[in-house]
Amino acid sequence: MRVVCLLPLPPPATGQSIVTATFLGALRGHADVEVVDTADRVHVWRRMGTFPIARVAAWAARLVAFRRRMTPAPDVVYLTPASSVAGLLRDALALALVPRTVRIVAHAGDFGGLFARRSVRALARWTAGRYERVLVPSRFSADWLRRTVPNVRVEELPNPVAPALRFTEREVDAARRARQGRPPHVLFLSNMIPAKGYDALAVALSALRDTPFTVSFVGAWASPAERAAFEARLGALGLADRATVTGPVPHDALRPVLAGASVLAFPSAMPESFGMGMLEAMGAGCAVVSTDHAAAPEIARDGLDGRLVPPGDTPALIAALADALAHADRYGASAASRAREAFAPEPLLAAFVRAITVPAGSSGLSSESPPPVPHV
Repeated sequence: MRVVCLLPLPPPATGQSIVTATFLGALRGHADVEVVDTADRVHVWRRMGTFPIARVAAWAARLVAFRRRMTPAPDVVYLTPASSVAGLLRDALALALVPRTVRIVAHAGDFGGLFARRSVRALARWTAGRYERVLVPSRFSADWLRRTVPNVRVEELPNPVAPALRFTEREVDAARRARQGRPPHVLFLSNMIPAKGYDALAVALSALRDTPFTVSFVGAWASPAERAAFEARLGALGLADRATVTGPVPHDALRPVLAGASVLAFPSAMPESFGMGMLEAMGAGCAVVSTDHAAAPEIARDGLDGRLVPPGDTPALIAALADALAHADRYGASAASRAREAFAPEPLLAAFVRAITVPAGSSGLSSESPPPVPHV
């Protein structure tokens, strides 16, 4: 079987590109895989949606490369649809090059928002009509797409952790022993977007200054000025002596960062379609403090793997952090077990391979079958 892919691969190591690389690693054992890489290696995340000439030229070259791979026609085209209007136009141009006899499998989280835009709704419906199936990482995403994208086969397939960040039970125990005798360490791991909750976390932790802990904020900033302003904010909150702001860490260097953390705090108010950082941290034995929002409750269980609180509820976040700091080992052990058992990579990768290689309605995943991960 020949599969042509139109999607991003690392670098840069974004959540989407890392997951894509993990899935394609499994697919290459079952099909001839050809990739037209759409990763933008010029911009950083804060510039997504801009239109420099270099980006337009790069996409034109990718469409030319994609068109060449349509002769002879592949068995399957696999792509990640964009959620922006500009991305929709690019996807439509690419799909117009795919022969009608070719199966098209999309892998997405939130492109259904395009159907709310009257100006592009017809084009969005046309592109969605070309997909044999759309794979999404959570029930939250599936429910959203089923409400907004009519007549599209939506199938849930959670994201697996990349091999470089998988921890064995022995490694989790070793990391927990290494942390003993030190104050619990809280980790915030994400791009530094305000809605992700880094400032809310700082405010909540400032109320727990009498509790021993350290905290690190790891992720890319929109500008040096915003990072400097937040560092000053930490000082004003009385956290300067126990907080560090490290900036982004390469994905392949995150292993010791996760192993050194007791609690992963991610009080995001954004409609996260999955929350890959949560699952990676849970697999390393971190307790989780997050919001009872979007897909987070599908990953971490409140009271078992950590605590989930309503978005924007500062008193609840303070209480959840205090509880997680006091019981980090118990929550962390449960979180590691949850990640290892409910999100084991082998069945997820096998389900992905079936979704690509087996036509919808034949066997493998279906929208009516139970999802591979048990929901809370």
